[in-house]
Amino acid sequence: MKKMLFLLSIIFSTLSLAQKEFQSANSEIIETIDGDLDEDQVPEEVIIYNSKDQEMLGNIREIQILKQVNGKWTLLEKSTKAILSSEGGGMMGDPYGETKIKNGILLINQSGGSAWK
Repeated sequence: MKKMLFLLSIIFSTLSLAQKEFQSANSEIIETIDGDLDEDQVPEEVIIYNSKDQEMLGNIREIQILKQVNGKWTLLEKSTKAILSSEGGGMMGDPYGETKIKNGILLINQSGGSAWK
C-alpha cells in the first residue's frame, strides 16, 4: 500500500510539474486530459488554458499537447485557434464543453452561436 501511494505521488507531482513548465504567464488551467494519442503506450498530456489575453469574443484559449521523452516533458503541439474564446458562444455563453481522448483521437466539444454555426 505504501509503495502504491508513493508511486501515485510521484506521478501526480510529475504531471503538475509539466503543467507549470509550459503554462503561459497569467493563464489558468481549464482542463487536463491524459491519453495515448500516438498509440505508443506512453500517454500524452493535453492541457487547455484560459489566457488573460483578450480579443473581441473574450479571453483567448490555448491547447497544448505534451509528451514525456527521456524523463522530460516536451511540447509536441500548441494552438490558440483550436479552442473558441471564452465568449465565443454568443448568447449561449462559454462555448467550451469538454475534451476527451478516445481511440487515439483528440475530441474537443464546443458549441455556441446561432446562425453562423
